[in-house]
Amino acid sequence: MSRSFTNNDDSINNDNENNNTLYEDTSSITIDDTEGFHSFESDHHNESSSRVDYIIDTGDLLDDDQCNFKYDLSKPLYDTARITVKKATSELMNFAVESNSDKSTTIRLFKLVKSLLPTSNILPTTYTTIMKSLEQLSLSQSKYYCNGCTQLCIMRKNKKICDNRDCAFSRLSLKSHQISKIVELDLATQLKTIISRNFSLFFNEQKLSQDFDVPHGRQYQSFPTSKNQKITLIIHADGSPLVRTTKSSVWPVFGSIVELPHQVGEFQSNILVLALWASCQKPNVDLLMKNCIAQLVEYEKNDLVIMVKGIELHINIQRQMFIADLPAKSLFMKTISYNGYSACTVCTAKGKIVLFCICFCC
Repeated sequence: MSRSFTNNDDSINNDNENNNTLYEDTSSITIDDTEGFHSFESDHHNESSSRVDYIIDTGDLLDDDQCNFKYDLSKPLYDTARITVKKATSELMNFAVESNSDKSTTIRLFKLVKSLLPTSNILPTTYTTIMKSLEQLSLSQSKYYCNGCTQLCIMRKNKKICDNRDCAFSRLSLKSHQISKIVELDLATQLKTIISRNFSLFFNEQKLSQDFDVPHGRQYQSFPTSKNQKITLIIHADGSPLVRTTKSSVWPVFGSIVELPHQVGEFQSNILVLALWASCQKPNVDLLMKNCIAQLVEYEKNDLVIMVKGIELHINIQRQMFIADLPAKSLFMKTISYNGYSACTVCTAKGKIVLFCICFCC
């Protein structure tokens, strides 16, 4: 028995010596993780390059001047809080803009933060209360019209109801296919954002436009010159189906700025959205363009006064032309369809069928 114990002790001593030797050997080894770091970096680069990164528009962020934090008299977010409701709302909205979050995701973010705060907090969780806390006016206004009588619907408990007694849908809760939605947008706010983003292009003495651009045309140069800054709009509209399985379609009315070079003016961020129509019926042009025309006429007679980078600008807005395809042209001009009799907008000829086509002798 004693001999067996001696052998065990010898084996333990040998194991200790081997372990010490192993530690000495490993202490002289230099671990090189550069290759792994480069592979991680390349993977991260491939991952980031495989998606389209969102470029933050500084004009979308809420700065201290817009929200007037120097004179912030709003209530604390909760008892003993060191931040006000307005400041907290602004920080969350800036985070939502930087992360390119949509409206529903932003509302969920506000609700999540509100659930983590003390129960006495007064953080807003709806779009209306958020804009009210920031003292910001909404850039758009939605109106709902009855498809039966084209009268403005009234809202009762989040339901659209037609108040016209002579309408077939009178006093009924209208469904989505029975109403037409018009979204009216503010022109002045959109112009201010675009001018702030492209300030150097608007006030550059060098002519950045090419010889074939609109500013070199006779029609543009025939406009009377104004002492103030002039902005000319090209209005264009078209329709597109929302879902293929339904008859619903959307008709946007856009405006592009002539004074911007075409390389920049065609960017989506530099296009003005004047109005939107969403319905299963074709748009009623009078209802769709009513607010848009009113704004354009107002800013043509009375200059638009805005502050951009501490400079007060007086802008006179004019219209250059209206562009649309033939179906949209006949709709907005309230003429017969382009393939029908008396459809010519130049003459009053009825037209004749020649080789399965309507021809006009103007």
